[in-house]
Amino acid sequence: MGTVLALPLPRGARTATIAVVSTPEITDGALIERIAAEEREAFEELYRRFARPVLGFALRRLGDRGRAEDSVQEVFASVWRSARSFDRARGPGGAWLYTIARNRLVDHWRARRGRRFVSLGDEGVGSAVEAGLMEDRHEAG
Repeated sequence: MGTVLALPLPRGARTATIAVVSTPEITDGALIERIAAEEREAFEELYRRFARPVLGFALRRLGDRGRAEDSVQEVFASVWRSARSFDRARGPGGAWLYTIARNRLVDHWRARRGRRFVSLGDEGVGSAVEAGLMEDRHEAG
């Protein structure tokens, strides 16, 4: 057989070399409750915590950075306006915020779907209108 390498074991306890990561001092729900009282600092902290993740969420769903950034702005404007509707008993603050984000993205999708381009081509406006009406009837049925 080959040579065995013997390593000495450390003696005694040593202090940790990695700093302890602290948890947020205030919960997301508590921040939202403070936002309901129009505390700007609470809003800024919530934005720092969630702006990047919500942007990533929007970017994955929309596929367009500009629209995703607009969506994030709309989400946080909605958070500011509707923070009073947050109910801690119904779930954590982060889940509430992501529900707002999801609803905003669904609104974007619906608005974009409603503005589909219909080519006029050689058939003219009448055919384009008829195509739109037929599409609406098909979706409703």
